[in-house]
Amino acid sequence: MVSIYSISNYLAKGLASKITNNKYDSVEDQIEVLTYGFMVYVGMFIKITLLVLLAWILGVLASSLALMITFSSLRIIGGGYHFTTFGKCMIVSLFIFIGSAFTAQYTYQYWSSTNIWYLITFCIISMIYIIFRYVPRDSPNNIIDDKQTILKFKKLTVYYLIIWSISMSIFLLLNVKIIVIASCFGLLLEIFTISTLGYNFYARLDK
Repeated sequence: MVSIYSISNYLAKGLASKITNNKYDSVEDQIEVLTYGFMVYVGMFIKITLLVLLAWILGVLASSLALMITFSSLRIIGGGYHFTTFGKCMIVSLFIFIGSAFTAQYTYQYWSSTNIWYLITFCIISMIYIIFRYVPRDSPNNIIDDKQTILKFKKLTVYYLIIWSISMSIFLLLNVKIIVIASCFGLLLEIFTISTLGYNFYARLDK
């Protein structure tokens, strides 16, 4: 049976044969790192495809897309907890994303603009704390300890927050509440995976 690892390892070997190894001690080390990177992106593609399909079937596609785009784009630069197996990650992602999308889809009409502004403000304040306290959140397979790299990711997340805040303000002024609420949920879910509280929660769930 073809697994995500075998696909990623195949792609990693192909890429390693075409690029010069100036950073790693051996080709095997290079392939190992590349395999991990491909696993992240291949797994993300599969998860997004399944989530979109399920969201479409359940009638929560708009809120799911807003949530997933926010979560995934921030995760690329912010990091967060990684489950030890793809299956666990898939099950938890489906449950949390679809549940949050349902909440946004069927409650947005009860949210006043003032309450949504409060939600956006809460997201911004939480994000600022997470940026300076935790970003980038690395994993055992991708340790980030270089100060310049850490500073780069912190700057990227600051830029992300500015763009996100402006975008949400525009959507709210246009009265597209469902997109704003779903995107806020996506941001908060990703913030939670970066925080120590979320990291410990998912680590226990992983076990």
